[in-house]
Amino acid sequence: MSGSVFVLNAGSSSLKYQLVDPDTAEVHVAGTVERIGEEGSDVPDHEAAVRRALDAIEGRPDPVACGHRVVHGGERFDSATALRIGLVHEVADDLDGAVEAVVGELLSAGPQAARWAKGLVRERPDGPETARWIAERRTSEEGQEGLRAFLEKRPASWRG
Repeated sequence: MSGSVFVLNAGSSSLKYQLVDPDTAEVHVAGTVERIGEEGSDVPDHEAAVRRALDAIEGRPDPVACGHRVVHGGERFDSATALRIGLVHEVADDLDGAVEAVVGELLSAGPQAARWAKGLVRERPDGPETARWIAERRTSEEGQEGLRAFLEKRPASWRG
């Protein structure tokens, strides 16, 4: 992996952070924000702590990945808090309906296109190579079926 990884370790009242080169294990920046949310602290919450950590790495090349670990003393928190801190990306009152919607979205994509999209994320080819991958998908049988279905305002008929 070329590039740095931004690593966060969030506790109930502190946040440790590092900007690390995963290939060499060299630590470019490291720090700790303490007394988060405590009386008299100038760091009112974890959002402010993360902003302080981001300020500390400003001017460095953007990280290519971020690692996050939430460590706490066993306290429970509600779904709204889990959403706010990024532990989950959605809170649903109707779980079955939410799952059905996600599965429906997944099934609406062509199977080969979905596989290739995952490959793009994994491989991260450069611009011309990405353009070539996309052109291959659009000109494939599956890509042409998707285009015809769109133009004819009908569901696509995907094959395996």
